[in-house]
Amino acid sequence: EDSLPQMAHLWDTIVRHTQIFEQFRVTITPYLKHAVSQFGSHLHSHPEYRELSVCLAELMIGWADGGDAKSLSQKVADAHVNILVRVALLNTESKPNHVHHRVKARALIQLQRIIACRKMCNIDPTHFQGT
Repeated sequence: EDSLPQMAHLWDTIVRHTQIFEQFRVTITPYLKHAVSQFGSHLHSHPEYRELSVCLAELMIGWADGGDAKSLSQKVADAHVNILVRVALLNTESKPNHVHHRVKARALIQLQRIIACRKMCNIDPTHFQGT
């Protein structure tokens, strides 16, 4: 938990400078999958961490073959959809401010990108219980 701010800083640097890190995407991607979940799915996450999670999901799709969500495996697509659903729901229930609105909007855009080409994703119903 203490290292979360440092990890957030590291991932934020990668998000802001993707062109520098893109050559290492094969090495970074397995860690990226975990980071999307780590920053976006906790009930008490700061809005900035949730926003970082959405940015990381965008990056992962961007780094997929041709930047196409179709190239994500079904397992990865399902995981992303579930995290994005959770982020959108958590930001809906939070006190509204510009960060919450921006994060929810970005999460919904990414959900639309994935679902538009996937058509079927498994959504965990626990996201709708006690969020």
